[in-house]
Amino acid sequence: MYQLLRSLTYSFQEDEPRTLVKMQKEHWDPLYTWVKNEFGVELAIAEGLAPARQSDATNRKMTEVLQEMDVWELAGESN
Repeated sequence: MYQLLRSLTYSFQEDEPRTLVKMQKEHWDPLYTWVKNEFGVELAIAEGLAPARQSDATNRKMTEVLQEMDVWELAGESN
């Protein structure tokens, strides 16, 4: 999960072509909603070419979540 927070793939959203916009909404919007509901943080979305920087609060919370996981949960997160 921590790698996901640092990943460039989820944080860039385009406004065209329409098929890409539709796919982003279908696949990434549920992730943003789940993270917000599950952990109480909002993921930053990149604008332009610069990658999104997550807030310190988001990084702290997600670090806390990872530290509470057992080895089996962590193994699932590494995929």
